[in-house]
Amino acid sequence: MIAAEMDFWNNYVMTNTPPPFTENPELCFETINKYVQAQLNKKPVAIEGFDEELPRIAELRAKKKEFEDAVKAVQTEIDSLVLPLLDSMGNQTSATATVNGMKYDISYKPVPRTTINKDNLERLKNSYPDIYDQFVTTTTNRRLTFKSSAV
Repeated sequence: MIAAEMDFWNNYVMTNTPPPFTENPELCFETINKYVQAQLNKKPVAIEGFDEELPRIAELRAKKKEFEDAVKAVQTEIDSLVLPLLDSMGNQTSATATVNGMKYDISYKPVPRTTINKDNLERLKNSYPDIYDQFVTTTTNRRLTFKSSAV
């Protein structure tokens, strides 16, 4: 353990070099978003050494898109089957049905959600700047985009 600590100290702390991200990817992205914001540079940088990773990322993104398209198709079918059911429920918020020995309990209840749209938020900011500053928190996230093309 002491050797690993000394290696970390000498190779990262003393050289002021950030260590590589090797932990849970969600934690790594959180760290990047938290600590790299101040150093943003929009000029593209050439990277090398990702001969296996970059094609794999492209492959997995394509596969993910196929899954998302399949999920969307399934949701569309579910919605088309549910609409007549909701129509038959009318104003009721719940219903039951028994089909082939299976009991189905269906509920379609209103779920209130408090929101403020962008226009009202801007009006709040202009009309009551102190209250706006007291209660509004601005956060910044980074969006990863990935495009591949033949050269």
